[in-house]
Amino acid sequence: MARSVRCPAIVLQTHDVGEADRFCILFTRDAGRVAARARGCRRMGSSMGAALLPLRESMVDLRQSGDAWHVTEARSLGNGEWSLEQYTNAIRGIELLLVLLEDEQPLHDMYDDLSQFLKACTHNEDPILPFTVRTLQHLGLLPLESTHDLYAHLPAAERDAVAAMQQEDWPHAQGGTVLQQLVRRIIGEHAARSLRVEGSLLQW
Repeated sequence: MARSVRCPAIVLQTHDVGEADRFCILFTRDAGRVAARARGCRRMGSSMGAALLPLRESMVDLRQSGDAWHVTEARSLGNGEWSLEQYTNAIRGIELLLVLLEDEQPLHDMYDDLSQFLKACTHNEDPILPFTVRTLQHLGLLPLESTHDLYAHLPAAERDAVAAMQQEDWPHAQGGTVLQQLVRRIIGEHAARSLRVEGSLLQW
């Protein structure tokens, strides 16, 4: 039986297919990561084309038929122009999700974090480390408590940074190289492949 869903989604990645279609990797608020095909969205005059670009947050209508998802409607919710620096910072967070997330795994808090991360990037901030820590914690790969044994080799200031990354203004939290090394090791153990974006955590 076909299933239909309308929900906010952030476009993680796209690939052009055929003459007018686009294959999209979406991170949706209600269905998690979804791979869906948008038929005809690249045609002149299509209302979906601008809403299905990387980093764009949109309201999408999804229809599942068998194992395949299709985007039937999409309306942009914002996230228009990006400078090169803003885009470079944002795509590092997107790449992290592409290698760690499994399909159709709803993660409402992570969706909110991604939206906040992208907004911080548009303000010329670089919150990749706190976003990574929070992502690993949402996935159960990094304990929430900064006193956990996994953090034993972190200096006190960096354990305080982990605690700060649990607060409302987490994009502004700062961590050091030891914390970077810790999350890099965890990503290396769990990522489906190496991160390819220049400056990503696995390349620090």
